[in-house]
Amino acid sequence: MIIKVIKHKELTEDNKKEIVGLMNVLSSNCSVDIERAMERDNNTCIIACENNKIVGVVMLIEVNAFTAKIGLIDEVVVNQNYRKQGIAFKMIEEAIRIAKERKIDLLKVDTRIDNPSNSLYKKVGFIKREDNLYKLFLK
Repeated sequence: MIIKVIKHKELTEDNKKEIVGLMNVLSSNCSVDIERAMERDNNTCIIACENNKIVGVVMLIEVNAFTAKIGLIDEVVVNQNYRKQGIAFKMIEEAIRIAKERKIDLLKVDTRIDNPSNSLYKKVGFIKREDNLYKLFLK
């Protein structure tokens, strides 16, 4: 299993289809503009590859707020056939390594209460906060 960063210039049509397929696991009506998401310097796409096929993806988004440099872990997904093998853990570890390298002050991840990956986030050191998080979906 190879865990690496992929740049938008490296994306093949097959890569795009594989990433969109993974994203559709999270939301069946997912409209993903892969290149637009990845061409921004503050977005880092971390992938897991097995036999030249993308089987996992994590997006690390860097935000420079007034008070801190914040990293958002977004869209953690692993192909169903490759789950329970530590792939998500390894991709999150890589995101943490990159965040430290970029001197990001804080990493955040947002999940549902019933998300099975919550134990993964605790395992790598995330702390569950008991605060109010409000969302306004514009699409």
